[in-house]
Amino acid sequence: MHHSKHLLEKKARRALRALKGLVRLQALVRGHNVRKQVQMTMGCMQAVVWVQLRVCARRLQLVHEKLQDKLHDKVEEKISLIKKRRRNGVQ
Repeated sequence: MHHSKHLLEKKARRALRALKGLVRLQALVRGHNVRKQVQMTMGCMQAVVWVQLRVCARRLQLVHEKLQDKLHDKVEEKISLIKKRRRNGVQ
């Protein structure tokens, strides 16, 4: 009886060790999958941020060009006004 109890305990320890190994393997695989998913998500986020950056830069460029055009128009108006006054003899 004592011998069979010893064998049973040995089998139970071996089964427990195998189960612990399986749990460690599962954790390793899950960790790898999570890291892979995080890497993919970060790549997608980077792409979205890059697109947002491009849109923002383009908007700034358009605003800058519009302001430059307005400034150019005002300068042209002033030059025309000055030339007109000089032609009319007013300074």
